[in-house]
Amino acid sequence: IVEENGRIIGARYQRVTSFINYFNSSGSIDPLINWAFNNSIDGTFQGYKEALDQAAKNGTKMHEAIENYFKNPTPFPPDVPEGFYNFVKKYNPEFVWGEKRFYDNNLMITGKPDFAGYIEYKGRRVPCLLDWKSSKRPNKKHELQISIYAKNSYVEDQEIEGAMVVAFGSDNKQGYSTKWLSKEQLESNYQAAEYIRKAMDSMGVYINEYYK
Repeated sequence: IVEENGRIIGARYQRVTSFINYFNSSGSIDPLINWAFNNSIDGTFQGYKEALDQAAKNGTKMHEAIENYFKNPTPFPPDVPEGFYNFVKKYNPEFVWGEKRFYDNNLMITGKPDFAGYIEYKGRRVPCLLDWKSSKRPNKKHELQISIYAKNSYVEDQEIEGAMVVAFGSDNKQGYSTKWLSKEQLESNYQAAEYIRKAMDSMGVYINEYYK
């Protein structure tokens, strides 16, 4: 039995962020863990854990500030990341919906996109997804994440034409860096996610946490 939101009653779903942890494009230590070690206060495990926790809190605070801005636009809202206004000025985003949970019954995962709406891209107004990050630049995991979101999202009954990862931890002049993914790239990345799921299933990978 499938509920109205697409969830199969009784089925178990992974969060998208948990699922993509099975993909490591660099073949080395995760950048977030590396960052936490480098920013650990005293070099201990506790200091490392506190740095990771703080990174998570900062990311949540940033997402909430941006979400509040689109719900109630103000000239200078508090806590939005540096570079946010430069992004808004260039792309003129129009928010339609965000933070609405989907259930992907192919990959058996669930997630909530940050932003679904429109931006001005290469002279056109396009329906797209945006995903906010606090990192210095978008990476392959971010691209895989937003591709899964795009496969499960629409903007006013229109298919997603593209998606953009926006990283506000950049130290460049504009205060952000982006990665645009075309519809073809999104579809290719989603296919990669299907291969990851098949590999996990064929190896009997143990999943220790499911979304409730």
